[in-house]
Amino acid sequence: MIPDAIARRLPGNRRSGGSGRKVVLLSAAAAVAAYFFDPRMGRTRRAQVSSRLGGLFRTAARRTGDRAEYAAGRLEGLKHAGSKGDAPPSDVALKDKIESEVLSRGEYPKGRINVTVVDGVAELHGTCDTPDQMQELESEVRKVTGVLDVRSHLHLPKTPAPNKEDSLRAGS
Repeated sequence: MIPDAIARRLPGNRRSGGSGRKVVLLSAAAAVAAYFFDPRMGRTRRAQVSSRLGGLFRTAARRTGDRAEYAAGRLEGLKHAGSKGDAPPSDVALKDKIESEVLSRGEYPKGRINVTVVDGVAELHGTCDTPDQMQELESEVRKVTGVLDVRSHLHLPKTPAPNKEDSLRAGS
């Protein structure tokens, strides 16, 4: 704390005003100037700061370039993934692909799910243990490259298949 007698003598200083901040800023600027323009070590300090700032800028530029290159590669990959060249050549190949990528994992009831593919549209028939499992299976099949749409005729055990409900009602 500065005594009142000294504080009154400082130029532009009022006890209630904001000029105390000016004094602090001027003092900090003077300290920085003294640090960098010291006759003995000033040149070394300036060179170190310059070198470190240059390194920071070079690192930032390199990272920006790497990110741009990565994004360009991702776009190129997406462009190729959406092309017809990645789609299986036939419905039989697409059915095999669905069975190997989705049904072979063992998460779904083995032997209770049948897949048919017509013009890129996959139809799922069979029973699943839970409604969540039915939704998950349908979404996994949608993710397979080449599948245009999915029609689900999945149902829970001891319930009629969705494509059979109308015929069962008509026969009753």
